[in-house]
Amino acid sequence: MKKEKKGSTNKEFPADQRDTCSPMEDEIDLADLLAVFWRHRLLIVVVTLSVIAAGAVYCITSTPLYEINAQVRPGVTSYTSNYKEKRGLTPGAIKYWFSKKAYASYFNNVAEEKHTRNIPSIKAITNRNSRIINLLIYWPEDKEGKFLLEKALEAFSYTFKKNLKGEIAIGKNRLQHRIGQFKLQLQRIENNKNELRGDIKEKENKILLLKKRLDTLKRNKKENEKTKRYVETHLKEVYKNTDQFIKLRKEMITAGTLAGVDKFTLLMLSNIVQQNVSYASNLEKRISTLEKEINDFIIEEMQFKSEIDKIHLTIAQLKSKLSKELPIKEQALEKQIDVIKSEINTIQPLEIVQSPFSSPGPVKPRKKMIMALSVVMGFLMALSAAAFKEFWGHVKSKLSS
Repeated sequence: MKKEKKGSTNKEFPADQRDTCSPMEDEIDLADLLAVFWRHRLLIVVVTLSVIAAGAVYCITSTPLYEINAQVRPGVTSYTSNYKEKRGLTPGAIKYWFSKKAYASYFNNVAEEKHTRNIPSIKAITNRNSRIINLLIYWPEDKEGKFLLEKALEAFSYTFKKNLKGEIAIGKNRLQHRIGQFKLQLQRIENNKNELRGDIKEKENKILLLKKRLDTLKRNKKENEKTKRYVETHLKEVYKNTDQFIKLRKEMITAGTLAGVDKFTLLMLSNIVQQNVSYASNLEKRISTLEKEINDFIIEEMQFKSEIDKIHLTIAQLKSKLSKELPIKEQALEKQIDVIKSEINTIQPLEIVQSPFSSPGPVKPRKKMIMALSVVMGFLMALSAAAFKEFWGHVKSKLSS
């Protein structure tokens, strides 16, 4: 007999009904619960297997679907007067266009007949911190799915190119004007090249002229040096003859003290000596003049060489500018022109970041997950059915009693 707790509410019921209303009856006995499940084991097995079979039938009969993805973002539709990009659409507008199947009419007009019967639903997913929109469809054939997504992208571009025609034209015109400015700079560089070629040619001609003058100068210096050597040799002979005449005169004067002196002869010798001295003086002046001229030639030769070296240095600088500096600027401008041309070609309402691509294999149905859920759900449903059957049996027995 179970002991009653103080203050038990069993006192309020007749004695024959107190045990049936004991609070201990509300507690779940695990052994009794397992006994219930064991009694209904056949029902649990049947329900579980039925749900698993239903899941298996669904996996077998469901059409495998490939996942087709593409990534896009609002394209550049124009440029400002400062050549800054201007995007005419927002990610929200693109998402709304795809979500309402605005591409359906384009499919009816352009797509093949087999594709117009089933127009796909394209899911557009945007992120708050990114302008990129992910486009997603599920389709039984991967190639056909990619074709459909490509057609939807074509439909978007076709529609909004018409709507933004004026804005796109303004952007292209501004970029063309920018290209014209760069081409004008290229023409200036070409003119500068021609000027440099003319300067180089002029300086090369000046070098040739200076070299000719230098050759003439060298010849004159050589002639002066030759003349100087000749004059110096002749001067030595004059000095030698003068010394001989002076010596002869002295001998005659000495001899004249002993015998008669021929005064006329002495006078002639004195005149010859004076003439030789005067002639020697003129020769010395001539040598001095020649030396001065030779020194002037040397200085002038050095000046010519220095000027030629300077011109060579200037020519080297001009050639460096012609072959290196200007071509670098030219290449930079041509590269900018190519970039702008590519920007003109990419002016469009929608920029495709990632072209449509398919998953390697079907992604739906997810058979493993479905079968796992079928096992779990089937078992839970079977347990629930067994518990309900047991409960209903108790209810029927009480109703019958």
